[in-house]
Amino acid sequence: MTLKVGLIGPTNIQKLVAQLPEKLKKEIFNLWLEYHRGETMMAKFVYQIDMLENLLEAFEHYKRDKNFPTRPWWQHAEEVIDDPVLLEFLQEIEKEELKK
Repeated sequence: MTLKVGLIGPTNIQKLVAQLPEKLKKEIFNLWLEYHRGETMMAKFVYQIDMLENLLEAFEHYKRDKNFPTRPWWQHAEEVIDDPVLLEFLQEIEKEELKK
């Protein structure tokens, strides 16, 4: 998996942890790298949960603005989510959204 640099890039994460003790700073930065590189099963799982949260947030925007496009979030979630439990959750979200 390639590095997925989002809103918080390597420079920004270093700024966020700059005042912490060196050991903690290094641990947080390494966890951030692990997450963004998708190096472990846990990192991949957390990334997929993050995508689900983004989808739910898109629905909240849609509630306030019916012109807000939720399709891109659906498509991205469908592309990246492969965990069986999260896929089941995604299907439940879809059922609920189709009722509306």
